[in-house]
Order: sequence, then C-alpha cells, then structure tokens
Amino acid sequence: MCHSYSGETLTLPRERFVLRPSVYAIICNEQTVLLVTNTSSGRYYLPGGGLEVGESLEEALHREVQEEAGIMVTITGLITAAEDFLYFDPTDTAYHALQFYYQASACSLDLSTQYQVDRGEDNPQWIPIESLHPNQFHNHGERLYHLITAQPSAGR
Repeated sequence: MCHSYSGETLTLPRERFVLRPSVYAIICNEQTVLLVTNTSSGRYYLPGGGLEVGESLEEALHREVQEEAGIMVTITGLITAAEDFLYFDPTDTAYHALQFYYQASACSLDLSTQYQVDRGEDNPQWIPIESLHPNQFHNHGERLYHLITAQPSAGR
C-alpha cells in the first residue's frame, strides 16, 4: 500500500518501488517555521527532497533548501528518520522513501525569489507555528506538525 502524490491510496507490487533517500529541514525562527507550498494541493511541505547520486545527506539538504527557498542554512542536527511508500503520479514512479529530518537555522531570513518551482513547490514563507494544524500539510501532517512544534526554537 502507498499514497499517491494526488492523495489516492494504491496497492502496487513490490518490484515497482525504487529506493529513494530524502532529506527535510525544520527551520524555525522565533515563533515561525519555513514552509513551501505544494502547487497541486495548496498545502504545506517542509523544504527538502531526494538525494542525487554521490551526494551526502547534508549536501542534499543544503541544495534542496537553496532550490526551494533561496536561502543558505546551518544544519544543527538530525532529528529523526522515517520511511514512506509513495507513488509519484507525474512520472509513474513508486518510491520506498527513507526520510531524514534535520533541524537547521537560516543564515538569512530574507527568502529569495530565486527558488525553483518546476517540481511542484512554490511560495516559500515563514508561517506562524501557532496557526498550523496537521491538515494543512500535503502529507504526513501529524508527523510534521509534531516535529515542528517539538523543536526548542519553535517558541512554544
């Protein structure tokens, strides 16, 4: 069983799945968190994504945050890891995702307009943590909400 990018639940054979390590950044500033918007659902994502061949987890995190939010970060630590089974409809690809969640701090709070929007993420913004609810996330809402609100820098 897996969930598709468009929100459906699917059953696919094991051999369809490709292993995909990915990294995500939880970047809090006072009582806000940096999130990007999924262009298809209008819901939030953490900045992050899949590793490129030969890239370390930390290199990928720096690249992904730069691509999606236009800022540099300092990585302060690995928070947790999780796995997911998902189907990416646009490319007809099923993934067994290994997800690594890092805490990071922004080197600049000025979100650039020089971010990439070609992969379905847009509009990086600082969102007040107190305004968040798990159903505002594109996927894994309960997990992401808990990870964000549990951070010492979340100001809770």
